[in-house]
Amino acid sequence: GINAEYGENLKPCATMKTLRLVPFLALLAVLVSGKSSRRGLKFNNAVSSSILFKADMEPVQKELSVCSWVKKIFKYGYPTWLSYASQEEIDDIRISDGGRSNTLFGQSASTYEYARTYIGKDKWFHYCMTWSQKDLKKTIYLNGKFVTEQTTHNKTIGAEGFVLIGNKQGSYGGGWKDEYNFGGELYKLNIFSKRLDGDEVKEMYSKGICSNVEMSYGRQRYLKWEDILLEERTDMVREIEIPGCADYVDPDPEPSPRTKWAILRTEPYYQKEVTSELYSQLMNGCNYSVLGDFMGSKIDDLLIKHLDTYHGGDRKDEKDGEDDKDDKDKGL
Repeated sequence: GINAEYGENLKPCATMKTLRLVPFLALLAVLVSGKSSRRGLKFNNAVSSSILFKADMEPVQKELSVCSWVKKIFKYGYPTWLSYASQEEIDDIRISDGGRSNTLFGQSASTYEYARTYIGKDKWFHYCMTWSQKDLKKTIYLNGKFVTEQTTHNKTIGAEGFVLIGNKQGSYGGGWKDEYNFGGELYKLNIFSKRLDGDEVKEMYSKGICSNVEMSYGRQRYLKWEDILLEERTDMVREIEIPGCADYVDPDPEPSPRTKWAILRTEPYYQKEVTSELYSQLMNGCNYSVLGDFMGSKIDDLLIKHLDTYHGGDRKDEKDGEDDKDDKDKGL
């Protein structure tokens, strides 16, 4: 807990200093995320146009959501944009852009008829597949709408394996074939360590391809798009600009109904140091004056949890309002 890290006598407005060291790659991801996370990837119609890397999937073994913006190029076949293979199951996760394959544990659900009708070529669409071992329900959403649901085998995602983006694995870390070439475009592929509900998926789609709504999930966004952009790839996979996103600025979001501190999990605040400039930006939109006590601290989940616990909502503002009312009643 927070007291365990910062001491039992922690005061609500005590200055907090982040004690953890940030691994180099994670730091690099933070530094480039402002620009690189707004870049998409374009794949060619070739087996070598893909990205392969080893992944630790333990945090998503029992519950996950896979979401991405996808532009399909091919009308027919099995163009596969995501394949995760573990030693236990080659098709732990496999997703194709035509709707024929929405696979977990080798068990596929089809959204082909819906995709053929509503998902056009050369147009961006939003995809989410959610699942939990609690009820074994796998749910597919396209453009924020529920499409189909399937009961899966009672299994868990392999803890370690290979992630392949742009083709299908026919064997553990290999076995790629031309018939599974993706050839399309991807943007903001993220794997979350929670099952998103229908409202959360709808929000992700409705806020648009340029929004930063995914970042509000903090550590629950386990496999991050900005980290995928850092993986090695051949020149057959290239970065592209997403039309309209280069200069896009999120409107100052309203505080979450649960906590106004949710804004800190979005760009340009999350994982940044509290500086005078950042403080001024926040104060322009709402009363975040308590952050003045945390100058020099990094905005991370621990700091947000602290603010949530001791400064949830606008308790001080509410108390001030009550004091004003009391003074008025007393004729002061």
